[in-house]
Amino acid sequence: MQKRSISKAFLTGTWALSMWQIAASSHAAPKPNIIVILADDLGWGDLSCQPQDPRFPDARLRTPNLDSLAGAGVRCTQAYATCSVCAPSRAGLLTGRCQQRFGFYTFEECLPGIPKDEMLISECLKPAGYATACMGKWHVGYTMSPLTRGFDRFYGFLGGQHDYFDPGLGEPTHAFSFDYLGADILDQDKPVEKIDYLTDELTRRSLRFIDDCAKSGKPFFLYLPYSAPHPPMQATWAKLKPWADARGGKFNERDIVRAMIESIDDGVGKIQDRLKRQGLDRDTLVIFTSDNGGEDKSAEYNDQSRMVQHNGGLRAGKGSFYEGGIREPFIVRWPGHVPEGKVYDMPVSLLDIYATAVAAAGAIPPPKTLDGVDLIPYLNGEKSERPHETLYWGFQDISKRWAVRQGDWKLTLEFKSDRAAREKHSQTELELHNLAEDPLEQHDLKDSRPDKVRELTEARDAFYKMCPPSICTPEIIGAWKQDCKLRGERQKLEKGIDNPDRLRADGAPGHWTGAGAKYRRQENQ
Repeated sequence: MQKRSISKAFLTGTWALSMWQIAASSHAAPKPNIIVILADDLGWGDLSCQPQDPRFPDARLRTPNLDSLAGAGVRCTQAYATCSVCAPSRAGLLTGRCQQRFGFYTFEECLPGIPKDEMLISECLKPAGYATACMGKWHVGYTMSPLTRGFDRFYGFLGGQHDYFDPGLGEPTHAFSFDYLGADILDQDKPVEKIDYLTDELTRRSLRFIDDCAKSGKPFFLYLPYSAPHPPMQATWAKLKPWADARGGKFNERDIVRAMIESIDDGVGKIQDRLKRQGLDRDTLVIFTSDNGGEDKSAEYNDQSRMVQHNGGLRAGKGSFYEGGIREPFIVRWPGHVPEGKVYDMPVSLLDIYATAVAAAGAIPPPKTLDGVDLIPYLNGEKSERPHETLYWGFQDISKRWAVRQGDWKLTLEFKSDRAAREKHSQTELELHNLAEDPLEQHDLKDSRPDKVRELTEARDAFYKMCPPSICTPEIIGAWKQDCKLRGERQKLEKGIDNPDRLRADGAPGHWTGAGAKYRRQENQ
């Protein structure tokens, strides 16, 4: 009878799982700390260790700390976001699953937020003994706090963008308008009354969290989603002044972005220094990347003044499924586990962050299958095959825009150019490229390789058959529109503001893209 009970338990998996947990707890190595740093709209060429487009001198910038991070770890040259805009890409990162699998396609899904039956990386690591913190931009649930999804500490904002100087001015939902209602910087769940410069503040809060965890001796997971260099375009004058001086006291929008990126780079440097000071440097896995490509029109127009972020010469940018919209900088550093100074050229994904962290922590994986893989064996050479054979991108209405990469072949249905999209020429075009031979996607091969077009189209169709419709129902959209209307009326009554959108341009110091003198007067008041 006892033997039959043991056999039955073994067959159901419960006995095996409990024994595995006992063995793991008694023989496991110390759990590493895990830091994931996510920039916002950072272009593929927006680090000085990344490829630059020699046609545009304004692409050049200085990121010595991120370059140092890459030199001490692995820099992945073919890393992909899961979408070309931020909210769905973040949903994929935090769940380790293609966000289309749970109906998260654009910004609207932030209204209901990531479903509770999708286990976030924080919800997986916290039961494994980790202290958890989110410091920055959330943007996967407008009414769903990180504190309700496995994070012990939260300092940041729930919407898609926020002023860098004013703690109460931001975008409460995806209405693309700034206002003072429901857009606060939050410390836990309390609005913050004063900030210096948001990027620097997020760094300071992260350093404090690291110190607290070092003091307690508890392993930690720090998710640091900076909002830079996403609009509004604001920088400190200390960072912007050298770029302005080089132009005789004036500056353009690209100079502001370069200053914003330098603030991120400073933050990365301070985090690395703090880890060393606390003796945690070799026990910490650090991953740096971005959520989607940058807003760069310079190559398309052959006009340097149209550069905002820079995608290193890749085609198109944010919002597009060409490479400039989805290929990201991606750096992994973990001393003793990945090589120093290695460049890795096979496709990886933001989806892999979850699986890599869970494996490093020795945590129990979530019940649902992850779409990402543990990258460490690939980066250190234990595995030689591709981490991903096929990757998918697309919105809910895939008749409009999507892409699929299989091996080196990529099939894309997209606006032929960003200019066409902006000028309301909404015609899309199907193009086939071999990225090994044509990384800039300049030579369309669909007419000569109809077999590949058919093969990749069938792969896309099979994937989307598994994907449900959007979790944002018509009822949710209707309630949101009514709320926006009421908020607008309240803002007009309480604040006397008829057009909240103008707050994006003149709400606080640092917006100026004209004369440097005007900027200095505002900063030095």
